Amino acid sequence: MTVPPFATLIRAHRRAARMTLHELAAASGVSVRAIGDMERGRSTAQPRTLAALAAALRLGPADRAALTAAAVVARSAPPGAFALPRDVPDLTGRAALTGRLIAAVAAPAPVIVHGLPGAGKTALAVRAATRAAGHFPGGTHFLDCHGTTPSRPTGTAHPAHHGDPTPHRPPGPGGTAGPRASAGPAGLAGSADSAGSADFADFAGSGGSAGSGGSAPSGASRRSAAGSGGRAGAGEPAGSGGADGPARRLWRMIGGPASGRGLVVLDDVADERHLARLLSPARAAAVVVTSRSPLPGVDGAVRIEVPPLPAGESAALLAAITGSPAGPAAAAVAEHCGHLPLALRIAGNRLTGRPGWTMTDLAARLADEDRRLAVLSAGDLSVEASFAPSFAGLSACTRTLLHRVAHTPVRDVGTETLIAATGADAASAQAAVDELVAAGLLTSTGVPGRHHLHALVRLFARRPPTLPA
Repeated sequence: MTVPPFATLIRAHRRAARMTLHELAAASGVSVRAIGDMERGRSTAQPRTLAALAAALRLGPADRAALTAAAVVARSAPPGAFALPRDVPDLTGRAALTGRLIAAVAAPAPVIVHGLPGAGKTALAVRAATRAAGHFPGGTHFLDCHGTTPSRPTGTAHPAHHGDPTPHRPPGPGGTAGPRASAGPAGLAGSADSAGSADFADFAGSGGSAGSGGSAPSGASRRSAAGSGGRAGAGEPAGSGGADGPARRLWRMIGGPASGRGLVVLDDVADERHLARLLSPARAAAVVVTSRSPLPGVDGAVRIEVPPLPAGESAALLAAITGSPAGPAAAAVAEHCGHLPLALRIAGNRLTGRPGWTMTDLAARLADEDRRLAVLSAGDLSVEASFAPSFAGLSACTRTLLHRVAHTPVRDVGTETLIAATGADAASAQAAVDELVAAGLLTSTGVPGRHHLHALVRLFARRPPTLPA
């Protein structure tokens, strides 16, 4: 369960005073059970009780004020607010990436987890945060920043969630985070602390706290607004406006050094300006950011790209979803899905939802490139809906160039190949490559200056660029 900073502080002050629960109860007149519940985060203290405890602990004015502020926050925070979503036991693959991320959060530098829409960035962050939780006495926290869903309630704290494939989109097997509503990262004007790039020097130090302990995550449809305690402003990403936005409520809830260092997952960040508004330079914590963009404007960050799954892990994911053994038909389905976790999950869901279908039937349907994206839609999960926000944010020139190159045999894209395939001038081609990388629509090939155009992104880009998604 989540233990708020108030609980950590009251326990720390009692131990600093070298008092047992019974001794503090005798000195304050507050029952042993009541104090125990406070220290376990099950309850908080009303003003009279708080005054009695502070007097018994002989707290000075500064400590008394900090404890009072923590109690106020604890009383106002909804149960489960900012709790880490539940981890998915059958998350497929990603063992090496999980290990890298766990190792990275031990250092002060922020970690940016980036990649294609539907690659499973959120699920990876949740898995790593869950496994690393024991190293963060200040607790683990999760904030859905809605960078690609500005029409949703913003900055949602994740409540307990069951059964959907993304954290609120909880993560599903294979680690996809489900579709986000289409729209670009608009509405970024807002708080006075906006900036063109994020400076983590004061924020991500090793000595502070990220606040209350978290519960574990779950799977893959968009995050719910329940438990957020309000909205930062309809149509705005989290942290973009309002003195009482979700990000500010999160940082107010986070404890000081007495709570120990904590871990904060800022999920679905649009860009550097958005991230700058989500940070609190007054607090120190390990920070994991998920974004489609590698956020090149953030200095000193560790970047971990989440690629599509290897072929073997794609087959394992399909088997986990459908219960069908791996075989040639499953391999064909995985190939048609481009080994993208979101697409694989949707394909598996469609097969399990149609008892009359076989894996061979599904492979045949997906073989038709003109219909493939339409087939990769099930309920509120859709590859098209997941891609749409990234395309909507592109400039008209970049959309046009991507549309042109999508109709060529080119698979790896760089400035020179874009010029050759589309006839664009060098400046426009370089700007388009930079924009596509920032939008998370090109993946790394390991060769400098060359990026891979995913098969499903190619199909999406073939539609006329003037048509809405």
